[in-house]
Amino acid sequence: MYNKEEVKPVKQKSYAKINLTLDVTGVRPDGYHQLCMVMHSVSLYDTVTLTLTNTGTIELKTNLPYLPTDRKNHAWRAAELFYQKTGITGKGLLIEIEKKIPVCAGLAGGSANAAAVLKGMNELYHGELSMQELCEIGCQIGADVPYCIRGGTMLAEGIGEQLSPLPDLPAVPVVLAKPSFGISTPEVFRQWDKAQRPCHPDTQGMLLAISQKNMNAVSRLLCNALEEPAFEVMRNQGRPNIVAELKDCMLRMGAMGTLMSGSGPTVYGFFPSRKKAAQAAKELRKKVAAVFIAST
Repeated sequence: MYNKEEVKPVKQKSYAKINLTLDVTGVRPDGYHQLCMVMHSVSLYDTVTLTLTNTGTIELKTNLPYLPTDRKNHAWRAAELFYQKTGITGKGLLIEIEKKIPVCAGLAGGSANAAAVLKGMNELYHGELSMQELCEIGCQIGADVPYCIRGGTMLAEGIGEQLSPLPDLPAVPVVLAKPSFGISTPEVFRQWDKAQRPCHPDTQGMLLAISQKNMNAVSRLLCNALEEPAFEVMRNQGRPNIVAELKDCMLRMGAMGTLMSGSGPTVYGFFPSRKKAAQAAKELRKKVAAVFIAST
């Protein structure tokens, strides 16, 4: 048994991810889309603090009042599943999340929070579960959670649960810009299903560029099969194509390459210097409020 007075709170940095490539390779009989993605962590993060309590319940607090604080939140669900897996009972947990990663953005913010809870709880309870067991729990929450548990640069296949580590990219500035609205992931996939000639990234070329740590080649090969479907969703909603506008703005401001991450709508760009990244961020803030400078 653990006495909460003897266990200090655990803090975890919950890092955002970007897609270098995202390919849809098929649809399973259960309706889930088969994916092949190259993902990379960036330095933008939320802070997740876990504190053991004597309440016997899971409590979640966040600095964003509109986020759910019950089972609908991935972080809360992660804690529940951890307790179910380990069989630990009679304990209470306070989860505090300071959000900086924008929500509904294609950056896996919610998945990263769930991953941070699983890793943090494993630390609180002195390594009750293996990394593989944590990832198995993560799969029950969302396809990006196993990746967020491991982080770094990964090839993700299946529905995101099959992970192969890749060399990390060289450190370069990344500018991220998120429009004020979100895009429905299911609707984006429905539009992909309707596409007659969906695009496919050169995944093997990207893997070679990463192995050579060639950021110019990586930037040229950025490709997301969900961009065009996301554009179609925006057209159907009567929205201007702000994603394309943000990409064009980044390129005009000197980005080596740009891409929409995940199912959108956040756009990111790699920049050759911090100075150029700062100049681009200033220009992008004329179009959208949520602009961040991070690094790979």
